[in-house]
Amino acid sequence: MKPSIIALFFYGLVLLFGGAVGYFKSGSLVSLILGLIFGSAILISALGYLYEKKWGLPFAYSMTLLSCFIFLWRYVATWKMMPAGMLLILGLISLICLSYEVIKNIIRRG
Repeated sequence: MKPSIIALFFYGLVLLFGGAVGYFKSGSLVSLILGLIFGSAILISALGYLYEKKWGLPFAYSMTLLSCFIFLWRYVATWKMMPAGMLLILGLISLICLSYEVIKNIIRRG
């Protein structure tokens, strides 16, 4: 299994569980909704990429990039490492792995 797929599964699960923890700990419905949306979308894209669907890699890249922008915005607004900074770092790691796969696919095509 490719490292980018492992990173996506891990990031998606962290987003799902993080949203639930944010809801139960702080009562944040926004955390729950965004955790469910982004966590599910990233897990679905990881499955698509795992099974070599054409939409898997672009969908994974775009959802991970969007979540990184959201967590960067939250980190700059609060300057708190938990949870925004940690999720930003995990998202960037996933994005680096995905960028490697995108570049590799571009080189392979031509």
